[in-house]
Amino acid sequence: MLRVSFRPFSISAALRAGPTGSAKLFADAAEEEAQPPAPRPRIDPYARIEEPNWTGDERIQDTVLRMLVDKYKPLRTGTIQTADQKIRNALPHVQEYHPDAPALNPLPAVPPSGTSWASVPLLPPGPPDHRPWHTEFKVPTHAAPSIRTARFPLPAQAPRDTGDLAQMRTTEKALHKTLGRLSRARESTLDYRLGLGTAARNSYRANPVSMKGWTSLIDDRIEQARRAGLFKSVKGRGRPLDRAPEEDNPFLPREDFLMNRIIRRNGAAPPWVQLQADLDAALRTFRHLLRAAWTRHAVRALTLAGAPPPPLASAAFRDPAWVAREASYHAAALAELNAHVRSYNAVAPAAVRRPLYVLVDELARVYRDAAPKVERGVAERAMLARPPGGLDGGAGVGAG
Repeated sequence: MLRVSFRPFSISAALRAGPTGSAKLFADAAEEEAQPPAPRPRIDPYARIEEPNWTGDERIQDTVLRMLVDKYKPLRTGTIQTADQKIRNALPHVQEYHPDAPALNPLPAVPPSGTSWASVPLLPPGPPDHRPWHTEFKVPTHAAPSIRTARFPLPAQAPRDTGDLAQMRTTEKALHKTLGRLSRARESTLDYRLGLGTAARNSYRANPVSMKGWTSLIDDRIEQARRAGLFKSVKGRGRPLDRAPEEDNPFLPREDFLMNRIIRRNGAAPPWVQLQADLDAALRTFRHLLRAAWTRHAVRALTLAGAPPPPLASAAFRDPAWVAREASYHAAALAELNAHVRSYNAVAPAAVRRPLYVLVDELARVYRDAAPKVERGVAERAMLARPPGGLDGGAGVGAG
């Protein structure tokens, strides 16, 4: 059978011995007052003004401020101050003591006997028509600082060796001489283009040092060029500007259009464009020589055959013996042409690359293109070989 026993709640003797209630509160207050006051941390008023020490990394706020200042330049107000002036203006103003100057915080005067401070006016009496807005502030004479900023002398340079100074002077003299030669050569070239002659090149030349002098010199040169008629031969003078169709193309970027126009006007082109021109020239030369050789051989062969062939026989004429005899030449010429093709394909974009040329296709093209010339050549030789009186006209007359 389970037995349950209950123990009544009781307060310990330690708790019963201590103060309770208001006595406890008064005891804690007395103990707190008996403790010495804790020292307060001294706050330096200039600690907030001083910038933090440099840690080697730029703060994010300084980076953002520098980017904003670089992007949007602040407006200049007043005169530009030097570093010394900024330091001098940032120094604290210290009042200088003058015996005759009135004190800033004078001691309170003793009120008259029999009166109170309430009856003493704060300010001396003024004129009867004075108003508060008539009051003007005047800076006291003793408010000027009496601190002089330090002036540190520049570090003295170590004396150089006499040989180094002589070498430096020699180098500077040679440099000025070279620059003078370049300047005289440029001026002589301009005088020759302007047609001023030798007298102008040997005369005194102006060397302006100010912007006004350069402006006058430029105006004189422009006037001399105008008198010489150099502006009359300017390309496009008196005509409207040539506008390219690509200039109004909204899908062509402006920089691409300008670059293409500069390349077109100055004859500059990418390497693959120059190789393309060389390849086209080599292809035209190969086909021209092959066509001329076949035309000459076909005309000779058809002429030696005797009777003139029908019109379609010139286009259908083939000579395997001639092809076999000229095979070595054709192979060498075609190999050189394909070498140009490989060089072009190595640098050209994929969209404009060309396949290699085959001899069979080139011969078929030559047969087709040379047929009219072969027919005309055979007809001309037949006319030259015919007698003046006709083929049988003279014989009939003699027989009769």
